Amino acid sequence: DAQRVILAVPADAAATLLSELGPEAAATLSAIRHVPIAVVALGFARDHVAHPLDGFGLLCCSDSPIAEDRPVLGVLFSSSMFDGRAPEGSVLLEVMIGGDRDPAALDGSDEDLLARARDACDAVEERHGAHTHCITGSSLCTISDGVVITMG
Repeated sequence: DAQRVILAVPADAAATLLSELGPEAAATLSAIRHVPIAVVALGFARDHVAHPLDGFGLLCCSDSPIAEDRPVLGVLFSSSMFDGRAPEGSVLLEVMIGGDRDPAALDGSDEDLLARARDACDAVEERHGAHTHCITGSSLCTISDGVVITMG
């Protein structure tokens, strides 16, 4: 007999959990639409990225020339925003793909998501050199060039 309940799950899962206990709340939660987003985390040696990464990153509008043929939502300079996101001498960039603008993007392969992320980073940073990459919520996780990025 709790007075309040906090559910840290997606709305559709919360609706299922509350269907008998709170049918009105469950109906409201069921009406919330979710759009899929993939976050591709790319790690680089700092000296392989020419851009100063002196900000939070960028968001791409629908007519952005960044990754024009394979659109992305934005690129976050995560290691510039939060301490400890990348080992010393490395940077972490997180590329957001999909969303309401391109929900079918997540139907493609992990390799396609990685290619979109690399294209976006190429367009923004003039970066060069090997990378490490991990697609959040997916089975693809590759570590190369001796750089290890840990996701918190």
